[in-house]
Amino acid sequence: MKRVLGTKPMNSLLQTVKIGIAFFWIVFGADLLGFIQMEEPLGFLVKTIGFGTLVVHLFEIVYFWLTLRHKSTNVFGDILQILAFGVFHMIPLRNKRI
Repeated sequence: MKRVLGTKPMNSLLQTVKIGIAFFWIVFGADLLGFIQMEEPLGFLVKTIGFGTLVVHLFEIVYFWLTLRHKSTNVFGDILQILAFGVFHMIPLRNKRI
């Protein structure tokens, strides 16, 4: 039996990845706001990856706005989720039939 995107195992995988990403954003935010202190080079690495990911997600929002906005039922909510989860939120939108 052939599996395709949007099936239950893929949804479980996406949910697991999103939990890991949410944890990263919590660590990034806590480090950025000074709630936790990380030794170098880990602190530098977390900040670099965090800011780099944020820039990439901003480009993904532009892509969403230009190509996938018509598939959305909640554009603002999707923009916030793309800001947090990036392409992992856009996969189900891309596969959504209208």
